[in-house]
Amino acid sequence: MGFLSPGEIASRVRALDIAIQSLDAQISISKEARVNEAFKESWKSFVSRWQIDRDNWLGSTWSRMFASQIAPRLDDFQLAYQRWLENYQKRIPGTARVPKAIPETYFGLQGLSIQTVILLAGLAIGGYWIVARRKKQ
Repeated sequence: MGFLSPGEIASRVRALDIAIQSLDAQISISKEARVNEAFKESWKSFVSRWQIDRDNWLGSTWSRMFASQIAPRLDDFQLAYQRWLENYQKRIPGTARVPKAIPETYFGLQGLSIQTVILLAGLAIGGYWIVARRKKQ
């Protein structure tokens, strides 16, 4: 993984948090026998660990500045979330309505890094500036 800006870290954390909250809501209200108390307690433990790290990462720009240390931990949480989702879906087929993968999306441009988005915006603004200057002359 390349360099991640503090904003990119915050975006990834928020996206994963939305997915975790969605799955948490489904697990919490599930009445299925296969989603037993042991499963729910283990899930709550995962959510508690996530919330502690999430609050630390979002609560301080300083902590997000050390993206090289946060990114691997965030990747671990992403993989753990995927495993939880798959486990839940095996227990209750067809009921989990949360994303399997969380796309990196910036300004609606899926798959582009923030650096690419900034470059494209800079080129667009520069092109507009050149056209505007020529019209004045």
